[in-house]
Amino acid sequence: MEIFACILILYWGFFASTVVNGGSLTSYASVSASPTLDVTKFGAIGDGKADDTKAFVATWKAACNNRTSNAKITVPQGKAYLVNQTGFWGPCKSTSITFEILGTIVAPLKSAWTSKASDCWLCFYRVNSLNVVGNEVGVIDGQGDDCIAINGGTSNVNITQVACGPGHGISVGSLGHNGAHDEVQGILVNKCCFNGTRNGARIKTWQGGSGFARNISFSDITLIAADNPIIIDQFYCNGRESAVQVSDVTYTGIQGTTVCKKATINFSCSDTVPCTNITLNNINITSAAPNSPLHSRCINAQVTAHLTEPPVNCQAHIQALKGEKNKHASK
Repeated sequence: MEIFACILILYWGFFASTVVNGGSLTSYASVSASPTLDVTKFGAIGDGKADDTKAFVATWKAACNNRTSNAKITVPQGKAYLVNQTGFWGPCKSTSITFEILGTIVAPLKSAWTSKASDCWLCFYRVNSLNVVGNEVGVIDGQGDDCIAINGGTSNVNITQVACGPGHGISVGSLGHNGAHDEVQGILVNKCCFNGTRNGARIKTWQGGSGFARNISFSDITLIAADNPIIIDQFYCNGRESAVQVSDVTYTGIQGTTVCKKATINFSCSDTVPCTNITLNNINITSAAPNSPLHSRCINAQVTAHLTEPPVNCQAHIQALKGEKNKHASK
């Protein structure tokens, strides 16, 4: 499954209804017992030109209102579906929803986006037990920012077998914007590929916010000329003391190449709310350019690293910081 744009997952969001009008859209009642809901049955054309947004929203509503415990939406293979900025709203009556993407979902050009207030294209709000699957043939082509962004109020999300590139990789955050209290936990990113992305496995928070991002795992990741492969950035906005607490993050089995000219592994954490219990195991990142050395950066982070290349030595950085503080204190 290739993903080239922003899918924003918000477990808690501002609730608003979505109105579907016109067309030959199938009524919700007539498909309420159907286990699989095909977007073409709700009016989607799939020629890459006609606006299929209403059909996708109608299909989502039918799945969300389905009382037969498990609902499934399918986007058929062999077609391209143009979908504008869209919110898929919960809470849902269905116990779980599977969004199966076998065809291609295409975003409009940014100049044609209907909402200038949000950079989110396909947004899931207040949804429990959501599975987005591509079966290695589905494509989400948004020509944009984060491949997948996990925002505040999100928990227990499994992102598996996603091929991402270009774009900004898979991000937790940004969190704590405008002093917000954000909570994220239980995120698993597994068996994914970052090809030519500007970032890889990223956690980003704003200074001045509060809350936590914890129990996050990135495992079995393949890098192909990716920039900033592993990064925690708690200085997404400078000048504030409070911060979102980042803890219990594991990176396992991350292999491949990078074009990063800065720190390949970069943990830039707050001095007031440091990152804790960060674990790296079996990391092997090399430069895409021959004979180019790589290095790591570690600020205010408690890190345990095993079989990690390039090496990460947070203890050495802590000692250097203590030396600088003692030097300034003696003046």
